[in-house]
Amino acid sequence: MEPLRSRKITTLHSNYIHEQTEQQLEKKKKRRGLYRRLTLIALIALGISYCIGSMLHTQAEAAQEKIKEKIELEKKYASLKEQEKDHRAEIVKLNDDEYVAKLARNEYFLSEEGEIIFKLQNE
Repeated sequence: MEPLRSRKITTLHSNYIHEQTEQQLEKKKKRRGLYRRLTLIALIALGISYCIGSMLHTQAEAAQEKIKEKIELEKKYASLKEQEKDHRAEIVKLNDDEYVAKLARNEYFLSEEGEIIFKLQNE
């Protein structure tokens, strides 16, 4: 019975009702456009934030690499400083004639007049 009764209800065709339905349709269109714009802005913001995040991550990795490289170079610098110190001490020793003579006798088997050199095997 209900379907018959609902068929008897008629809608009024007045200007007011027509304007209200047009306003409702306009609001729906505006709201749909607003949602589309907000979605587009959100996607753009998400893309930009992703790009910035990836750049920051890359830069952080590069900074870590540079820090490691700096530490290694500082260690190498310290060892080179130590070598320089040893070389300077060696230069001072090489300026001494007695040290040079002793070095020549030990390494190159040079001898003085009347001296005999015997080379023994080191254990």
